[in-house]
Amino acid sequence: MKSHSNSDGQLADLLGGGAAAGAAARGPAPAKSSSMSSLGGLDALSLDAVEVGAHTDLYAESAPAAAAAGGDEPELRRQLRAARAAEKHAKMKAALAEQQAKEASEATRRQQQQAHKQAHKERIESWRNKNKGNVRGLLGSLQTVLWEDSGWKPIGMGDLLEPAQVRKAWMKANLLVHPDKVRQRNGGDEQVAIADMIFDALKEAWGQFRN
Repeated sequence: MKSHSNSDGQLADLLGGGAAAGAAARGPAPAKSSSMSSLGGLDALSLDAVEVGAHTDLYAESAPAAAAAGGDEPELRRQLRAARAAEKHAKMKAALAEQQAKEASEATRRQQQQAHKQAHKERIESWRNKNKGNVRGLLGSLQTVLWEDSGWKPIGMGDLLEPAQVRKAWMKANLLVHPDKVRQRNGGDEQVAIADMIFDALKEAWGQFRN
């Protein structure tokens, strides 16, 4: 069995001059991802402010590792183990901060969308109830509830007489007001909120039309 002095010497090489050789052997360090480096745009966020109380089990050192260390663990080995644990915890804390930021941003977006829906609810509900179950009426008056510069060209009732005409107009309107399509066209939260309510009205009326 090798003496502790030999082990201490090897560990010293790892922590000191040997670190350079180890780094050379491992090659260049991988570049940090943009999400880890910026934390989703939270460059100014201090990781010390991240709440980790609900995740303490992830930060606790495993019992087997602590038991294996024993009471006669060399100081350099203990330091090396502590450094690895600190690095692991820092990465976990950074990932947690990024996740919390995403959740907060999503919650804010939903609140804003609800506010926009509330602002336009009365107008769109009036349009919907006036043409309740009448997909022709909804399509023929769609321009009255759309946002400005939506790109929709009004359709006359004479162009909605045949079922094939109704289907064609409905599909065109459906593509225009589908919430995901609006987002893909860089529509704002207000446009998405309006589109969502119109989409639901057209979907319901189309279902009744087909039946």
